Amino acid sequence: MKKFTGIMLLLALAAAIASAGDSEKSNSQTQTINGYLVDVACARENSTHPEPGFAAKHSKNCLQMAECAQTGYAILTDENKIIKLDKQSNETAKSVIASSDKKDNFKVTATGVLNGDTFSAQSLKLQ
Repeated sequence: MKKFTGIMLLLALAAAIASAGDSEKSNSQTQTINGYLVDVACARENSTHPEPGFAAKHSKNCLQMAECAQTGYAILTDENKIIKLDKQSNETAKSVIASSDKKDNFKVTATGVLNGDTFSAQSLKLQ
């Protein structure tokens, strides 16, 4: 009987662990983030030496410079939080930047899922 009880306890524990893992996955809900599209290199530099109005003044030329674009893109929120975009979202950001006639002020609304510190955008639209 003790052996049977031990097995049942192990099964119950395994089920509880599996259930906890499933609930973590379900916490990855779609959310909307507003902020400015910036390259990661400049966003990090600005975080160490903040410049008032940096995000709104960040230029299309800088966003498209090879050394900046290679670092990937992020959304810089009004709270100065840097939310990096995943690989697919970076490609979307490149298209948004290239197709825009704006010279700066790349304010965006992004809808997607935040996984750790990386955002997977399902939509990325200029405001």
